[in-house]
Amino acid sequence: DVWEQAPVTPKAPEPAARPYDASWLETASPGLQWLTPAPGAIPAVPSTKIAVKHPADAEPTLILNGAPVSPLNFNGIEIDSTKTKAISRWTGVDLVEGDNRFDLLLKDGQGGVLQRITHRIHYPGPPVKAELVAEKSRLIADGKLPPVVAVRLKDKSGHPVRPGVTGELTVQPPYAALQTDSQRKRHPLTMAGPPKAQYVVEDSGIALIRLQPTAQSGEAVLNLHFVGGDHEMRCWLQPKLRDWILVG
Repeated sequence: DVWEQAPVTPKAPEPAARPYDASWLETASPGLQWLTPAPGAIPAVPSTKIAVKHPADAEPTLILNGAPVSPLNFNGIEIDSTKTKAISRWTGVDLVEGDNRFDLLLKDGQGGVLQRITHRIHYPGPPVKAELVAEKSRLIADGKLPPVVAVRLKDKSGHPVRPGVTGELTVQPPYAALQTDSQRKRHPLTMAGPPKAQYVVEDSGIALIRLQPTAQSGEAVLNLHFVGGDHEMRCWLQPKLRDWILVG
């Protein structure tokens, strides 16, 4: 099923990520620098690409959780025109669920360690808790536009869940998820029990849950179905303020 979308206010496009290519390397300052993934990035899959800038005359060694990364993951090195700066890249580096510690060691020709940089990447587990994100919600019962309940899903470590994670949810009457009607129309004989919709996690662990348009204000109760059990979310739908005409 495809989520039916409420009208949204257009937002400015996000700035493009740095390419970290040959042109960038030519103007970059010398020294050791972790380039990608950026701090706080949430991997969508349990593997990642890595890029590190370092002096061209030093040999980089990448270590993950205490073990050297396989040479098969090394994707080559790029050196600038002055032959003083370089970018080394690795691809398809497998991640474990939870924290992943990377240590990048720069060694001289005799194997001695010249410099070390540490970078941590958290690969989130399944959601176990949720919190309301009021600034991204639209909790208005105007009878026209679908109310939007924005929730941030977190794993057991308190980190936002990765984009693309999906799950089921139930909305208690008198409210209903916007997706429910289309499910019933497509499968009228196979729907058993309370109707369930799906949530889809987007950036920053946030899922936008749209409800059927309603003019009835009050407390909306949502049950998010996680692997370890249900999580109840409550929010208040406010009536839309309208102009009054008073006759005396």
